[in-house]
This record gives sequence, structure tokens and C-alpha cells, in this order.
Amino acid sequence: MLGRGLYSLAVEPIGLQVLPKTTRSSMMRRTFAYLLLTLVVVLTLTANLVQAQSTSAMLAPHHLPQLWADLLGGEPSSTRAVLKLSKYPDLTTDFFASKLSPLKITKQELLGAITELGSDDDKRWRVAYQHLSYFDPRLAMGLEELLSLDIVQTYPARHRLVDVLSGLSIDDPRSAIRQRYKVIKLDKGVTPDGDDVFNFRGGDTEIDYRVSWWAEPRLERLNVWPMNEGAKKEWTRIVRALALLESFDSPRARDVIESVAKGHLDAQPTKFARAILSLQSKKQ
Repeated sequence: MLGRGLYSLAVEPIGLQVLPKTTRSSMMRRTFAYLLLTLVVVLTLTANLVQAQSTSAMLAPHHLPQLWADLLGGEPSSTRAVLKLSKYPDLTTDFFASKLSPLKITKQELLGAITELGSDDDKRWRVAYQHLSYFDPRLAMGLEELLSLDIVQTYPARHRLVDVLSGLSIDDPRSAIRQRYKVIKLDKGVTPDGDDVFNFRGGDTEIDYRVSWWAEPRLERLNVWPMNEGAKKEWTRIVRALALLESFDSPRARDVIESVAKGHLDAQPTKFARAILSLQSKKQ
């Protein structure tokens, strides 16, 4: 009796009725189910929050310029950039839309940019250099005509233009602007097949040249022909961006590709963009 009384005080508070065993079991199961459901919801919300924060950090706008710069470089940085950008099609497409333009430039625009290239203002000539690295001068003028312009007969305009045409970075120790050749001449020769070939020659006098390097006269061979493969890093970056857009296979990505396809028909990126559109049309 004493044991029963103690049990009653423990589980049967005064004024409360003891529920049947089956009812208590049912309530315990429902309570456990509610707790389990609550735990699942909390864990799901926590995981989503962590993922959102992680994604937000990875997609921060200030990361995109660096990835764009990496696309310009060699391996493995360019491949890493491609893989990273491929995870975010919408963001990447919008960013590429702001960076990619059809490769075409008028003679008037070109002359204006070349004039800026000879500026003493560091910011102005670097902007012009970057502009002409994308919109190659050979899109509007031939090699001989370019080197005969009055505005590029002296340092530094001539040296900077030659670096653009050679595909050399302004920070490359081999660049004409770094070497500061007193004379840079464009030499012309003819192959046994009758094709014109050109070389830049740099030195201290008209007859004393310290170095000679290839000068590509034909637009359709830029960044393609073995002699100058990779010479147009800006064009290599455009091609990489186009390949990414092709993989996204979205209407927005196609719009950007169509824009690039309106460039000069002999330019490598234009040809690549048109080839992508042709392939996509066949799949439809």
C-alpha cells in the first residue's frame, strides 16, 4: 500500500486523472513525431541558410573581374575559372554580356585609339592599349598602312602599337615598349609560294637590328596559324567565354553569341560564334 501511495504521488498529481496506458502511448508517439518533424525542419532551414551564405560569398560581384582576368591567362588558372563560372550560368551570362562585343572597328575609331596610344597620360594610353588588344587594328587597316601612319613614327606610340600587333603584354620584358628600341622597322618578304611575310625588327639603327619577330599581316590567321597561335590572348578569352555560353544553351546565352557573331567575318572569335549558332540551329 505504501508503494502504491508513493507511485500515486509521483504520476497522479492531485486533481489530475491518470490516462489509460494505450492513450499515453499514443500521445507519446505523436509527441515524438512532432519533435522529429520540428528537428527535420530546423536542420533543413539551417542547411539552406548555410548554402545560401556560401553561394552568396562565391557569387559576390567583386569575384567576377578576377575570374574574367583568369580566363585571359594560361593553365591551370583559365580552366579553374571556366569550371567555377560554369556553375552559375545566369550570373556568368549577364557578366559576359557586359564584356563581349562584336569584333569590328571603323578607321576613324581606330585612328582615335592609336592617337590615345601615344598619350603621355598613363591611364589614357593603357585604356587605348586594352581597347586595341580587343579590337585589333587589323580589323580596319592592313599591317603596312598601320606602320606608315604619321602618328606612330616615334616612341612611344610606335612601340605600343607594335606590342599590340605582336600580342605582347606591356609588362612583358620582351615587349618593344620595355626594350625601347631606337628603331622599329617592318620588313617585308615573299615566300616561294608568293605569299607576303612580315617581320618586326628592333635595334639602335636602321641597319643594326638586335632582334626580329613575326608580324602577322592576315586577319584570318590571327590566333589560329601556328606561327602566331595564342598571340591574341583577348581573342582566346572570347573563345573560352563563347564555349561556356554554348554549354549553357539558354536564350540569353544565345543572344550574347549572336552579338559576337556580328563581328568581322575573318576574325577567329566571329567564326567560332557563327559555328556555334550553326550547330545549335541543326539541333533544333
